[in-house]
Amino acid sequence: MSTPSTSVTAASFALMATLLGLFSMLSLTATDMYLPALPSMVLDLGTTEARAQATLVIFFAGLSLSQLVVGPLSDRFGRRPVILGGTALFVVSSVACALAPTVEVLLAARLFQAFAAGALAVLPRSITMDSYRGVEATQLIGIVTIVTAASPMLAPLAGSFVLLQGDWRTIFWVLSALAVATLVFAASALPETTTRRKASVREIGQQAATLLRAPSFRGPALITAMAFVCFAMLITTAPFVYIEEYGLTPTQFGLAFGTNAFGFVIAAGGGGALAEKLGTLRTLQIGKAVYLGASVAMLLAALAITPPLWLVIGGMSVVLFGLGLVLPTGTVLALEEFTESAGLASSLLGSIQMLTGAVAVGILTALFPNTLLLLVGAIAASALAAALLRARPA
Repeated sequence: MSTPSTSVTAASFALMATLLGLFSMLSLTATDMYLPALPSMVLDLGTTEARAQATLVIFFAGLSLSQLVVGPLSDRFGRRPVILGGTALFVVSSVACALAPTVEVLLAARLFQAFAAGALAVLPRSITMDSYRGVEATQLIGIVTIVTAASPMLAPLAGSFVLLQGDWRTIFWVLSALAVATLVFAASALPETTTRRKASVREIGQQAATLLRAPSFRGPALITAMAFVCFAMLITTAPFVYIEEYGLTPTQFGLAFGTNAFGFVIAAGGGGALAEKLGTLRTLQIGKAVYLGASVAMLLAALAITPPLWLVIGGMSVVLFGLGLVLPTGTVLALEEFTESAGLASSLLGSIQMLTGAVAVGILTALFPNTLLLLVGAIAASALAAALLRARPA
């Protein structure tokens, strides 16, 4: 990754990157770090598998709702108090999860944890766009995006390690400790990055409608939503493909999944340098081309033959390389013209991405079996949709 321009000191950029990375890591690690402990949780709480799995469903529901609220709140009251308040709520709710005597209490605690995680997921984008523009914003969004992609992929492995030292409650104690450390760090180092603006519910609704009508927001927002379809399909379907179709062990699956993620990390990390040389829009177009070309090639291979494992891993790594260029640049393009309502814009962007991915996965996995053909077919369709969408009006 290239260094920030001379308008931003390396120290201040590194500090902001560290803070925003910590916020993003907390929000997504809480999603599935405890998944390896679900069986023991069922026994300990005397509940059913379905009720234990509901702790994940309710988290996603709360996260989606929270993202629609925290952005406007931060526009009105400032980024700093909202994200610090969200981190404090994350600490309290994580402790409540660790102490939950019943699954009902755990469900309630997970809902509050999701509300807190919404602030930690949305506001790093808003703070970035408050503070930086162009290449610098792309670099910082790239760092946050790396954390966003890597956290849910690596969290179950981290949870497995924690389970060697304790039980499922220990995982939530670890999350609590990480949140406390982040809160102390942020309270001393995070500045306010926006001017507070009072707005009524009606005005917020009008601003949201304006954003959704604006091609400069809607285009890149929908492009990044198609990228999230790929992520959602990969996270939910890849375990079945790698383990059941290709016979990998859970450890081997983790290595294969990590190899795929490495393609994303390389592109997201180097996207700032490419955007500095070619421009943000051109970098996005290159990412879309790589995304489409690799996914269509994988679909054709899956239709013609049973692709060998090396081809599947390599192909998915190239797909995710394309996504590593698409997501940071698409995010910057969606938000850069709306600095006066960056919190609301970031909230809408996050909700559009998450809801699109969730709906696509819900429909496709309900209608079709979890196979390689479903995975690459869905990814190719989302890549084609992204290629047809314009980030900027013609």
